[in-house]
Amino acid sequence: MLVVCFSAWGEGFFLAVQTAIIGALVPLFGRSAKEAVLFIVSYLAVCVILMGGYTSVSVLWSLQALNVPIICVSKVSVYFRKNEITL
Repeated sequence: MLVVCFSAWGEGFFLAVQTAIIGALVPLFGRSAKEAVLFIVSYLAVCVILMGGYTSVSVLWSLQALNVPIICVSKVSVYFRKNEITL
């Protein structure tokens, strides 16, 4: 019996690949192939910088901590836009 165990790292990797593919397909079908290639190159460059050991652990922890406020702001902005509420 083959047991395959995906960790959180594996799940995050596949989500990152899926995001990159979707992010490249949007400009490819909407605008131009040049923008799609530029997106993939910049996405890969950011991934290499963040995961390649070029970034300190404190910066990575700070970016991880910023995740929750970014999600909260995006959810609130979607709520305001959906209900047409202005400040």
